[in-house]
Amino acid sequence: MSDAQKVIRYVLQASLVELFQVAFSETPQLNPCQDSSSSQEIQIIASIGLAGSLNASLALAVNCQTACCLVSKMLGCQIERLNQDAIDGVAELVNILAGLAKTKFSEKSYFLTLSLPTIITGSAAVSVRQLMKSEGVSFNVQLKEMAFDVYFFYAVEEGGKKNVSNNAADNSASTSSQKAAETLKNLLFGQGSI
Repeated sequence: MSDAQKVIRYVLQASLVELFQVAFSETPQLNPCQDSSSSQEIQIIASIGLAGSLNASLALAVNCQTACCLVSKMLGCQIERLNQDAIDGVAELVNILAGLAKTKFSEKSYFLTLSLPTIITGSAAVSVRQLMKSEGVSFNVQLKEMAFDVYFFYAVEEGGKKNVSNNAADNSASTSSQKAAETLKNLLFGQGSI
């Protein structure tokens, strides 16, 4: 395992634990994603691009029931069916997770900017890891009442840890997020919506 992968694994793990301890008062159980067991029907993928010392995409892949349960706990009200509140809530979760990760990366001298979250909805049984062509770290996140997968696909910029201008990083994060969203949309759902 490379130094970058060790840092990424640590940052993603610490960010997930912090998010769910603070927002849900639960400590998640984090297990490696098993491609063969990722045949659950994914209905929402929320992704966000990160650029700078790394070019990366962070994605949460959830089914409808999990999305409603997560957002219900987050908002403190019952959401029974997939609606715009549930979709927006999943986007906000990936945004919060990316913000926590960005802070933890900066503590390790990896400087990043974030894009806006992108949401893909549709219906497909997929293995997200098989669709991506870059290195990645992933976890199956288990909470008391639900489980879902988190993926962090990345490429380390030449020179590794470096600070790039905010403009260049913002553009790169946005472009990376848009390309990843389009690729996932086309491969997963054909006619899914963004």
